[in-house]
Amino acid sequence: MRLENNGDTLEISNWMPTGVLRRIGASGFGMAPTVNRFREGAADGTRFRGQRKGGRVIKLPVAFQGESEAEIQDLMRKLVRILNPRVSLATLFVTYDDGTELFTDVVFAGGGDHIFGEGTDSLTFAEWDLTLQSTSAYFTSAESVDVKIDAGGNSGRGLIKTGSMGLSRLRVSSASVIGSVEVDNPGDADAFPIWLVEGPGHHFHADVYGAGFTYDPAVEVGNPITVNTRDKSVTNANGSVYTGLADAPLLFAIPPGRTTINLSMQDTNGQTRVRLNFQPRYEVVI
Repeated sequence: MRLENNGDTLEISNWMPTGVLRRIGASGFGMAPTVNRFREGAADGTRFRGQRKGGRVIKLPVAFQGESEAEIQDLMRKLVRILNPRVSLATLFVTYDDGTELFTDVVFAGGGDHIFGEGTDSLTFAEWDLTLQSTSAYFTSAESVDVKIDAGGNSGRGLIKTGSMGLSRLRVSSASVIGSVEVDNPGDADAFPIWLVEGPGHHFHADVYGAGFTYDPAVEVGNPITVNTRDKSVTNANGSVYTGLADAPLLFAIPPGRTTINLSMQDTNGQTRVRLNFQPRYEVVI
């Protein structure tokens, strides 16, 4: 586990002779708190109307261990700098044994203090019970999922799937992209993809179960469009081209599990490329 902000990094270890250690008692890494909406009716009981996930509170007891008072003080002050939100928010990373990393942005909410005679010996160790407020209900994967769709070949369909993270390639005809691609979101929550569409071609369309978006104008060679579903933006080298979307666009997210996305694009050739990229989000971290 580690905290990062503005170029500073502080490792938080389960065990080491010196440095910052994570003590027993950490919490806030399970299911995020929810806000439920109910509607009262004339009959007994209530009717469930929806739910949203709130930010999470992370309790992180730590110990500073060093060989001198100055060493412990330096560690404390480094943590203070990292948790200062004036320039940017701190990011908490959780690293698994296989190298997988998940992260969430956090804000200091309390606990940066010690009691002399109990939480420190004023020489070689000090203990803090940090409280961090996460701005998100989820931890985001540092590793993204890529789906690459390459023009070429003679078949309008023909899905080739590779890679443990769901990397897929869809071989399409040289006249138009007409087909579907199966995408695997390994996370616990909806993921927001970023589309990169390289021309030539026009009338690019993507949908899930009939709901999606269409970009009507021509996509020229060397000037691809980027569709960011989280920011709800459509851009190319000249700036925003959101007005190129057809009426009532749905810049859809990808739900957990396997999802089939339908695709089409007109007047493509061997240079046409479509790339889909997203970072899975997880609610539970160990």
